[in-house]
Amino acid sequence: LSGGVDSRSILYKLNQIKKNITTFTFAPSLNNEAKVAKKVTKNLNLKNDLIAFGKNPYKNLIKEMSLLNSMIYEFDHSLFLNLDKKKSKKYELSTSGFGVDSFFQGLMIPFKQIKFYSLQTFYYKVDSEIFYTKNLTNYFIKTFAYRLKTDDYKKIINNKKLEKLNKKIKKEFRIIFQLGKKLFNDNIDIYNFMCLNNPSRHFTYNNALSMNQRIKNTCIMYDNDLIEYYYSLPGKIMAFKKIYKAYYDHIPSNIKNIKTGNDNKRYNQSPLMKTIDFYVDKILRTLRLRKKTTFYN
Repeated sequence: LSGGVDSRSILYKLNQIKKNITTFTFAPSLNNEAKVAKKVTKNLNLKNDLIAFGKNPYKNLIKEMSLLNSMIYEFDHSLFLNLDKKKSKKYELSTSGFGVDSFFQGLMIPFKQIKFYSLQTFYYKVDSEIFYTKNLTNYFIKTFAYRLKTDDYKKIINNKKLEKLNKKIKKEFRIIFQLGKKLFNDNIDIYNFMCLNNPSRHFTYNNALSMNQRIKNTCIMYDNDLIEYYYSLPGKIMAFKKIYKAYYDHIPSNIKNIKTGNDNKRYNQSPLMKTIDFYVDKILRTLRLRKKTTFYN
């Protein structure tokens, strides 16, 4: 159980159909994310075990991590190898919410932040280029840095090999694009398909792999029925988290109104209130009336 909304959403529904649930949270220590998870379980009258992996979770696991991973996964997502083998025997089965944000929060859809006279806001719009581009493959490659957050693959690969790699990437993506074009007639849907046509390439696959080394684990992202349901949904419904928020509204207020561990704000807080909150926080810190930000703690 993390401090985010995906795992708590699954936990709420699971708690309605299953008894004797124990949750466990991975964190360096009892940090903000772990505290949020404990508050969620307290309000659901469930037990939460904190598995603290300390400041260096990789110290004694480098070899096992390297044997577990292929080159397409992020090395640091093998954190669940820190789960003690003996202690894990008390858990019959575990489940996790990896990838739910990619499926139902429109995480893969390229957005642009709306600014007000160059000021940051929490309003976003779908990048308009996706609607009129005539070459979705090139657009997808261009927005690759967005999918990799801060890393641009063109800056970390030798120039001599970059041209060869680009040709290979375009060839692979064209194949996926042509398949997506047979299934969908909307650029957002095709783009989403190009992102998640093979869930085993998703970065969370490594989380699931590492957890399965310690305890039998099921992951909602790799459920065939859910994947088919995801593919049946128009991308425009997933944009701006519309479908997710519709589900989240049915969760009791003592669960859904708990601040998230991601940004320390309520998930259902409006963009306007979040923007106002952001600048009030900034002004108070500038005037030294507040020691630290209330965001991202």
